[in-house]
Amino acid sequence: MQKQLSILLALAVLATFATASYAADSMVASDRVESIGLFKNGLAYVTREIEITNSGESVLADVPKPAHGSFWIESPAGVQVDVRVTEREQPASTSIARLAKMLDGATVTAHFRAEDLPAFLDAGMKATPEMRRVRFPLRSRLAVVPVELVLSAKYALFIAACFLLLAGLGRDGYSAARVKAAGLSSAALFLVGWLVGGALVPALLPWLPGRSFSAKGAWTGLAAVLAVGAYAWASPNIVVGDWLSVAAWFLMIPAVASFLGMNFTGASTYTSLSGVQREMRVAVPIQITAASVGVLLCPAFGGLQ
Repeated sequence: MQKQLSILLALAVLATFATASYAADSMVASDRVESIGLFKNGLAYVTREIEITNSGESVLADVPKPAHGSFWIESPAGVQVDVRVTEREQPASTSIARLAKMLDGATVTAHFRAEDLPAFLDAGMKATPEMRRVRFPLRSRLAVVPVELVLSAKYALFIAACFLLLAGLGRDGYSAARVKAAGLSSAALFLVGWLVGGALVPALLPWLPGRSFSAKGAWTGLAAVLAVGAYAWASPNIVVGDWLSVAAWFLMIPAVASFLGMNFTGASTYTSLSGVQREMRVAVPIQITAASVGVLLCPAFGGLQ
């Protein structure tokens, strides 16, 4: 008995030393929230920064709980990451009785389409595949248009005012004639790109070519500039600028509409966070380049060239 007790005490001492050694080698790392990007569908992209000053092994106890498995770790130095996940069994049965037992005492919000409720109740509270289908009709798409236009209106009006007022600058000073000749049309054309990107992209979403929202926005911008150009050529009272002016708006209007069209990724029913990030990595540099070259060629700044 004494021998067994001695062995147990020795094991306890060894375990204590092992725990102390692990705690000394493995520092508990603390983190802080660096930035948060909130999407309209309720998801958020959170960047948390962890500073590890010593080499060796560190433990992050407060691990965030990401949605859809979207969890990345980046470091400028070589870091070996060991992520341990605690698995939890999910009930295999989805019967109403089992679901009611699981949610007993919980607050649950269920969303139904009003037209599906009679058939759902008549079928014994069983949903058909058509009921489970998530729809994105024209009415739902247009419901977010006023929100997007109102949120971006102050920026769009500010940029349009810059096009209008800066058109009067020139080597010979400020000219109201240049504001009237180039500023008004430049401001109006910019607002056209803003409107088509904010309104036509969600309205024509299923029929626009391409899968990405940026490509759909670019198509609407291109169609708008072609329509404006055709109207200008057919109107004898409108003076069409040189080919540099035409090239400027062929670059700027699709770029603006493409950027506005990407705002609807968070309001759609089929986009994902990783897909949006992949699209933005490709589309945003192209949009910036096209808009920058268009500004340099813009007739609103022709007096400074």
